[in-house]
Amino acid sequence: MKYPFLKLELYRISDTELQIKKNLNAEAVLKNTAGNSGSFDIVDTMSVAELGKLFMKYFGLRAVLFRKAGVIWLETTLTADWTLRKQNDQGREITNPLRKKAGEL
Repeated sequence: MKYPFLKLELYRISDTELQIKKNLNAEAVLKNTAGNSGSFDIVDTMSVAELGKLFMKYFGLRAVLFRKAGVIWLETTLTADWTLRKQNDQGREITNPLRKKAGEL
C-alpha cells in the first residue's frame, strides 16, 4: 500500500553528540537498502513507533513520520501508537474536505 498522506524523513545521528546531523533522502535510502540483510517490510498494521524502532535497529537512522493535514504536515509524535493505515486514513479525511471547498470557490 502506498501512503500519499504520509511523509517519511530519515536522520543520521552522531554517536558522540547524539544530535540530528542530516536529513537524508528517504526514498534513496529505501531503494539502496531493498533486498539486503537489514531490510524489513513496511505494512499497514505497523505503528509509527514500530517503524521508528526498525529504522533505528537495522540502519541506525531516526525516522520521523508526518501526516498531511490540509496544506501542512504534522509530526505524528502524539499518535505514534496509530497504525500507518490509520495515519494515512486520517490524513485523507482531513485533507479531502479542504480540496472540495477549494474547488467550490
